[in-house]
Amino acid sequence: MVVGVKLDEQSRVRNLKALQTLVPNSNKIDKASMLDETIEYLKQLQLKVQCACDIGVYFVKGLM
Repeated sequence: MVVGVKLDEQSRVRNLKALQTLVPNSNKIDKASMLDETIEYLKQLQLKVQCACDIGVYFVKGLM
């Protein structure tokens, strides 16, 4: 069982490092800070996508 626990921890560390490469300017070491930073980044992305969609709809409606 100890081997399974060690693999799980290695997997978590690997996943956090991968996540850290995806979030710009991410330099947090602890898990909680890294996850908080990721959540904020995703919220910003979601807002940017919504704005882009709104602009796209406005542009298409303006052509009709």
